[in-house]
Amino acid sequence: MPAYSIGITDINTQVRRLGYISAILRALNEFALSEAALLNRLEHWSVRNASALQLYRYSQGQIRITRGHTASRRYLDLAVSLGLVGRMAGACRITRFGKVVQQFLSPARSSNPFELGLPERVLYLYWLLSNDSDRLIVVLSMLDEMPNMSLNYYQRQFQERYIEQLNARRTFGRASERSEILAVRERVKHLWKSPERYAESIVPPRLNWLADLDLATIVDACGTPVALTRKGTRLFRHLPSLGNSGSRTVTDHWLLRHFFGLACSTEYTGDGTHWSETDWNSRLLALTHGVNDAYFKLRRKDVPAVSLMPALQFMVVQLADSSHTWANLDQLRHDIDRGASSPAFGYDIRFSQRENEAYLVKRV
Repeated sequence: MPAYSIGITDINTQVRRLGYISAILRALNEFALSEAALLNRLEHWSVRNASALQLYRYSQGQIRITRGHTASRRYLDLAVSLGLVGRMAGACRITRFGKVVQQFLSPARSSNPFELGLPERVLYLYWLLSNDSDRLIVVLSMLDEMPNMSLNYYQRQFQERYIEQLNARRTFGRASERSEILAVRERVKHLWKSPERYAESIVPPRLNWLADLDLATIVDACGTPVALTRKGTRLFRHLPSLGNSGSRTVTDHWLLRHFFGLACSTEYTGDGTHWSETDWNSRLLALTHGVNDAYFKLRRKDVPAVSLMPALQFMVVQLADSSHTWANLDQLRHDIDRGASSPAFGYDIRFSQRENEAYLVKRV
């Protein structure tokens, strides 16, 4: 496995609506489907909801029924790249992380299925930053520094800004990634013969994903002009800095210790409470309910355990959505360890050396 991930590449310029990812997760539900069956379902869902897309404030990226399933396959590729859907032997199945998103796909959230609920926005942003950080951050930085320009302008600027981002990652990032980042930079610098053409499949999708997440606004169908919302500006300026380069990045450490607290407090309006500000008895009560809920909603019926990381993600989003409490993954992990010392808690964290993964296990 490479040390450095270039980002999401199996898309084209038309993959613009994150609502189709939610449609894929709804279609899969608890079952595995053949890829052909899933693509057919997605295309027919798109036809049934074509009028909803036209009423949505950003109507680009429609899936149409075609013999080769071209558009629907691109959206499925995105769901796979985000880690929410897995492919195996011609079949597609929701992953354990996709199942977390699935818990928050209530049809009652909006009359328009392309309007994402707040938990969807938080979780999709997490996976976009996890899997596409450099390209997404370049788009965010252009909007922050040069707002209200045309889509064509951002496409013309992208190659230069992307190379600057890669240079900063080489200088201030992990040493283990430097040779791979250099190889990517050289391809971008010397093999992109028509940089704007390459950017057509990079910039418009990400602008539209940010718009779906309410982090950016696009004024018209041509993408002119584009700007960050207040939420988008707050998020971008809280991303970790790359040394003194002026560039920003995302690290596993930051995602674990800072992302959900920032994203939830940014996304949800009104007063909220930070997890660390509540007393231990209140936290223990919330943990007991949250762990139990995560266990029964996320585990496979034949397995008396659930992967810890999906459970933590479910719990931090549920806390934000149900009680406007902002928590981070590492805080909940620490407090579950602490709560496990109580006989009444009912769960333990156990680490599998063979699978190199932690699990939440119900006591018997």
